[in-house]
Amino acid sequence: MSGHTFGTTFSCLMTIRHISRLQRLSDNSAEHVDHLDMLAELREAHNLWDEENDVPTASLQETRMEAAERRFWDESLNIHC
Repeated sequence: MSGHTFGTTFSCLMTIRHISRLQRLSDNSAEHVDHLDMLAELREAHNLWDEENDVPTASLQETRMEAAERRFWDESLNIHC
């Protein structure tokens, strides 16, 4: 039974090359990402999942976006006080 699960789990993504062909968002390996750029990347990912009707993943991404926006605004307020 577990062999069957293993076989079906990995049948869709066969190789790293296959994954890279399916990738629709570019990687960001920068050591530092500006707040606004990070929020734009989070929104881009959210829009992609939204287009694919992937409601659970889009909902998780909304939570991440809201947390990032709160951190951004909290830091902005602390700088100006």
